[in-house]
Amino acid sequence: MSEFPSELLAVPQPLIGFHGLDLNNTVHKSIFDSFNNRVDRPTIQYKIIPFNYECPTKKPKRQSFEWYNPKHIMKKNWMLKYLHVLPSLIVVCVELEWKDPSWSEKQLNCSTIIQQLKTKFQDRLTKIALVLIQKTSTFLGTDDLIATERSSALANVCEINAKQLFVLPVNDQHLLGYTIRLESAFLELSQTFYIQLLKNYRSHQTNSSHQTLKVRHQFKMGFLCELRLDFPTALKYYTQAYANLEDIRIVDTNCLEIKTVAGFLNYKMCKLMFKLNLPRDSITQFKAHIEKYKTRTGFKELLFEHHSWMSIQFQCFAELFADAVKNGLAALQTQHPGIYYLKAAEYLYKRRDTFNQINGLPTTPIDDMSAGQFSTLYSDYFGVRNFANKNSETGNDQQIIMLVQEMEAKFNYSSGIINLLGQAMSQFKVYRCGRVRKKCAVMMADEYFKSGEYTKALTLYSLMLSDYRQEKWFVIFTDILMKTIQSAILASSVNDFVTSSVEALSPSIEIGKIERQNILENLWKVFNNSAPTYHNQIAPEIKQNWEAVLETHRSPITVEIDDIPNFIDCKATFEKNQVRLNEAVVVQLFVRSNTDVPVKVRSLAVCLMTNSGSNHRYLAKRGYEYEFNHATKSQNLLNEFKAEDFILESGKCFKFELEVNPREFVENVEVGITCVEITMGTEKNYAVLALRKSLNQVKYFQRYDIHSDFLEKLNIIKTCYVIPTFQLTSQSIHNQPMLINEYYKITINLSNNHEGDLNRVTITISLPTNLANKVYLLADQPSALSKLSSRIQIDVGTMKAHSNASKTFFITSLIEGSIELKQSLCYEIEDKTAVDDSSTFTQLSSPSETAKNIEKCFADKDDQHEIFVEYLDNNVVRKKRDDILIVPCVEEFHFESKFYTLNRNPAINCFKDEDIIMRCTLKMTSPFNVEILDAFFIADVNVDEVSNQNEKFKEKVELGSTVENLLILRPKNTTNNWMTKETFKKPVNDDATKIFNIKSTEVQRKISNVKEVVKDAEDDPFALKSKDHKLNYENCSEACKKIINNTLDISELIPTDDGKKKGFIKAKLNLLDEKSVDPMKKFGMYCIKWKKLDSEVVNESKFVIKGIDVREPLLNIYCAINNRVFVREFFTYKVTLKNPHASILNLIATFNTNSSDGFMFAGHRQVNVTILSYSQTDLSFNLYPLKPNFQRLPELRLEVMNSQEDSTKETLIESTLKTEVNPKQDEVNELLNRWMPKSVFVHPPTRKMA
Repeated sequence: MSEFPSELLAVPQPLIGFHGLDLNNTVHKSIFDSFNNRVDRPTIQYKIIPFNYECPTKKPKRQSFEWYNPKHIMKKNWMLKYLHVLPSLIVVCVELEWKDPSWSEKQLNCSTIIQQLKTKFQDRLTKIALVLIQKTSTFLGTDDLIATERSSALANVCEINAKQLFVLPVNDQHLLGYTIRLESAFLELSQTFYIQLLKNYRSHQTNSSHQTLKVRHQFKMGFLCELRLDFPTALKYYTQAYANLEDIRIVDTNCLEIKTVAGFLNYKMCKLMFKLNLPRDSITQFKAHIEKYKTRTGFKELLFEHHSWMSIQFQCFAELFADAVKNGLAALQTQHPGIYYLKAAEYLYKRRDTFNQINGLPTTPIDDMSAGQFSTLYSDYFGVRNFANKNSETGNDQQIIMLVQEMEAKFNYSSGIINLLGQAMSQFKVYRCGRVRKKCAVMMADEYFKSGEYTKALTLYSLMLSDYRQEKWFVIFTDILMKTIQSAILASSVNDFVTSSVEALSPSIEIGKIERQNILENLWKVFNNSAPTYHNQIAPEIKQNWEAVLETHRSPITVEIDDIPNFIDCKATFEKNQVRLNEAVVVQLFVRSNTDVPVKVRSLAVCLMTNSGSNHRYLAKRGYEYEFNHATKSQNLLNEFKAEDFILESGKCFKFELEVNPREFVENVEVGITCVEITMGTEKNYAVLALRKSLNQVKYFQRYDIHSDFLEKLNIIKTCYVIPTFQLTSQSIHNQPMLINEYYKITINLSNNHEGDLNRVTITISLPTNLANKVYLLADQPSALSKLSSRIQIDVGTMKAHSNASKTFFITSLIEGSIELKQSLCYEIEDKTAVDDSSTFTQLSSPSETAKNIEKCFADKDDQHEIFVEYLDNNVVRKKRDDILIVPCVEEFHFESKFYTLNRNPAINCFKDEDIIMRCTLKMTSPFNVEILDAFFIADVNVDEVSNQNEKFKEKVELGSTVENLLILRPKNTTNNWMTKETFKKPVNDDATKIFNIKSTEVQRKISNVKEVVKDAEDDPFALKSKDHKLNYENCSEACKKIINNTLDISELIPTDDGKKKGFIKAKLNLLDEKSVDPMKKFGMYCIKWKKLDSEVVNESKFVIKGIDVREPLLNIYCAINNRVFVREFFTYKVTLKNPHASILNLIATFNTNSSDGFMFAGHRQVNVTILSYSQTDLSFNLYPLKPNFQRLPELRLEVMNSQEDSTKETLIESTLKTEVNPKQDEVNELLNRWMPKSVFVHPPTRKMA
C-alpha cells in the first residue's frame, strides 16, 4: 500500500548484454567476471543475452501526441523494462582469429548472428558491437595487413561501423587492462542509445500536450538521464515533472495516484540533491513536499492510507539522509535522520488509531457473489486500484474501499513501529540526544507490550527505570514502573516483579494508598508461592506459568534500595571508635519506614568489613521502639521486642543493637559498616533489601526547623579500630649528652611481658634522611675496621616468658643538636585466636565492589598506627612498634688557628716556599673531662711542615681550659698552581711544560656543617682572638680509613720522608650564598685523638685548616743564625738567596753595619750576586757582638740589576722616567723587610769566656 517499488529505490545503471558467452566455458567465464565482478568498475549492469531471448514488443507509434489524453500517469513495467529487460548495447562475442583457415565460414556465421539480433530488436534503438576473442595480441590499426583487410571486410559483411568491432586477447596476462578499455568503449556506445531515446521523448512534447503526459515524459527523460549518468540534467527533468504535477487537479479518485507519483518524484529529487552535495536543498524540498500533500487525505474511509503514505515519505527520506551521512555528510543534533525516523513512527501510530476508529463505524456489507468475483486488485499504473476479473469487469469505489480495509486489518503495526523506533534510537544515540532516545525506548517497550512480547517489553522498561530514577522525573518514572510491574506479571519474572513492587512502596511513587496496598498484597502472594493478580484477575495460562516459575525459583532476591528515594531511613554507627580485645564491638541501628503501608520484616542484619577486605554478617537479636523528645532533647526506648518477624510501621523509628566479639577480627584493623540487610518474605521465598550507598547519607541542604529530623543529628562513628597489644617493652640507658666525633654508647634493655615466648626479636635503629652522611651508627665496638651505616639491625633471638635482654650500639655525629633515632622493635608470636573466623565470613559482593566498599568505608583513615601487625602462615603473628630516641649532642672542642710571619706579624698572605707560623688554639667546651692522647697535623701535598720543637697539648683537659700549639708551615705551590688529586695522578710521560703550567680549578663547592677555621689575625700578635666557625668532619682512624660523605673527602695519604702524613684535603664551606666561591685552598687537617676519663673508647676530631693566598715571589730569602749568641764571640750570619724563576737574576748585596753599633763586621760589605734559574746562592757574614741584650742586626740591602733586555728598553725611555722607582726593587725591599730578622738577643759572656 503506497510503498515505493524496488525499481524506484534501485540505482539506475545502463544495461549491457553479452551474446555468445557460455559461462560453462572457462575462458568465457573469466571474460564475463572481469567485467561484472570488478570492485572499481563503473555503475554498469551486465547481462547474458541467450539465443532465444525475447525482446518486449513495441507499441504502435502514434502520429501525434497533441490531443492524446492518457488516463493515468506512470506504468509499472516501464522502469523494469529499461533496468532489466531492454539492453542499451548487445556485445556479440565470437572466437575468431585473423588467420583462421575457415575465416570465410565464420565470417558468414557472424553476419548471420548480427542480422538475427537486428531482426529481434528492429523496433528498438539497441546498439550492437562485435568482439573477436583471440589468442594472439594483434590489434586493429597495426602494420598487420591481413588483420586490417579482414576487419574491414568483416564490418562490411555484418553491416556495422568499424568502431563497433573490437579484439580481446585472452592468453595475455593483461586481460584486466583490456577489459577496462573495452568497458569505456561499451559505455560510450550505450550512451548513444539513451541519447536517442531522449530525443524521441523530447519530440513528443508540445505546448498543447496534456499535463499528465508532460509529467510522464519528463519523468522518463529524468530516468534516462540517470541511466546515462547525467545527474544534474536528471534533477532538472524531475523538478519540471514535479512542477507540472502540481497543476493537475486533485480529487478523491485520483488523490492516491497523484500522491504516489509526487512521492516518486520527491524521492528522486532528494536523492539526486544529496548526491550532488546539496543537503539543504534536499531538506527544503522534502519539507515543502510534506507541507503541500499532508492535507490531501482522499477518501475519509481510507484516511489510514494517507497516514501510511506520510510514514513512508519520512522513512524513505530518513534512509536517504542516513546514506548521505555514511558518504561523508556532516549532520547536526537538530537535523539528522533520527528525527525523520521518529516522525515516520508517529504516522504509523496515527495510521493504526485511524484504522481502529474507522473499523468501529458501520459499513455496507458486500454480498458473497461480489466478494467472490472481485477478490484481487490489479492495475498497470502506479497509484491506481481497480477490481478485475477474467472478463475485466470493474467494481465501484465502495467495493474497493471495503477490500482495502480488509487488507489493512492484516497489517502488523507493531512490527513496523518497532523497526522505525529502533532505527531512530540508533541515530539519537549517535548524535547524543539522550532524552529523545529514552522516549523512543519507552515507545518501543509499549509496542512490545501491545504485541504480546512481554519479555522484551520488560527488558526495555527495566533499562529505562534507572535513567528516569536518576533524573528524578517521578511522574514519568511512576508510569514506567507500573508498566514494568504489569510486564513482569505477564512475563512471569519473579525477580523483576519483586524488585519493582518493593520500589513501588516508596512514597515518592505517585500512586494512591489503595493501589500501593494491592501491590503489597501481590508481593506477599509471590512470597507465599502464589501467582499475583493482574487487574484483580488472572488468566489461567499466566497462573500456570507462575506456578512453574515459583516451583524452580531460588531465593534470595537482592534488591538494592539505595536508589529508591524516601523509602526507608537507616543510620548505623559504632558505640566507640576503638575497642580492645576484651571489649565487645557494639553496633547501633536506627531504622524508620516512610511508606504509608506497614512493612513486615523477617530479619535485620549488618555487614561489617575490615580494611583487609574480609566481610562478616551479623543478625540483630533485640529491638526497641525509639522516641526522641525535641523539647527535652532526650531519647526513650519503648516496647522491647525480638528482631524476628516484626512490622515497620509508618513514621516510627526503631533502634537495634548488635554486640560482636572483637576476637572474631584480627588485631590492628579498622572495622566499617558496609551494608544493612532487611529481609522480607517467607523461609522459601524472600527478598533482601540492601542499603549500601545511602547508608548514613547526609542531607547537605536542610531547612532550619527546631523540630528537624533527629536522625540527621546523630553522631555517626563510621569505623571501629581494634587496638593491638604489644608484649615487648624497652628502655634506653645512656650518659647524656654526647659529644661531636664521640663513639657514643647506648644500651637498650628489653623485657618480655608475655606468658609465652617471643621469637625472632630484633631491634632496628635507623636515621632520618636529613641526617644522612652526618650521623653514623655502629652495631659493634668501634675499631679501625668498623663499618659505619645509617641503619643497623640487632638480632636478639628468642626471649622466654618474663625474661630480659640488653643490647648495645654506638652512634657518632658530625653535627651538634638533638639527634632523633627511629627505634623499631619486632618479634613473632604464635596466636591462634588472632585470626579470622571463617564461619562468620559471607561474600556479599564481587571483588570490584569489595574494593569500592573498602575505599568508601576507610577513605578518611590514614592507617598509620604506632603498632603494626602482620599475619603470616601457620598462625604466626609478626608485630612491630616504632619509637623515637632523642640524643642531645654538643661540641667537644672550640678550635681556631691563625697565621703569622717569622717576625710575628699577622699574615694575610704569604709567598711560595716561605716559612710561616700557624698558631693553634684549642678551648675545651665539653661538659666532661677528656684526655688528649695525641695531636698531629696532616699537611696538604702543596704544604710542608717544618720541624718544630714546641711542646704538644697537655694530656688532661678540663672544662674551660685552653691549650695552644705552634707549627711552621712552608707552602710549595702558589694559589694559582695548587696541585690537586687529578693533576697529581697525571701520567709520568706528560710533557714537562704541562706540569709547570698546571692551573688548578677553584673550589666552587660548599659543604654543610663544616667548622671553618679563619686564619686572619689582628695586628697585635699576642691577641689571639679571631672569628670562629664550626667544622663538621669525618671520623677516620690513624690507619687512614677512608670515609666519603658530603662534608669531607680525604684521599689516600702520601707518606713523606720524615714519616709525617700528607694528602689532598677536600672540603666544602657552608656558605650562605651557594653561588659564591671560596678562593682559598686548604693547608691541611689538624687531628686530635682523645677519650673521656671514664671511657676507654678512643675518639678522633679533625679540623680543616683554611689557608691564605700564596703568591710567587721574585726571590726567596732564608736567614740562619745560631740558637744562642754570646758577647765577644764570633757567629756566622748566613743568608740564602733562591731564584724561583727561569730567568737569571743579577743583584748587588750591600751589608750596612752603620745601622747597628752593637756588632763588629769582617768581610766584604758589597758583593755582586748572579743567580741562575732555579738555583740558589749563600751569603755568609761574620759578626762580632760587642754588648749583650737585644741588639739590632746590620741591615742587608739588595739592589736589582737590569738585564740586557731591560737595558735596551731603558734607552728608549725618556730621561724623566729614569727617576721612577723600579717595581722589582720595591718587591725585593718588601721581601727583605718581611723575611730578614731585625734584632737578636745577645747573651752575656760565659764564665769560661770571662
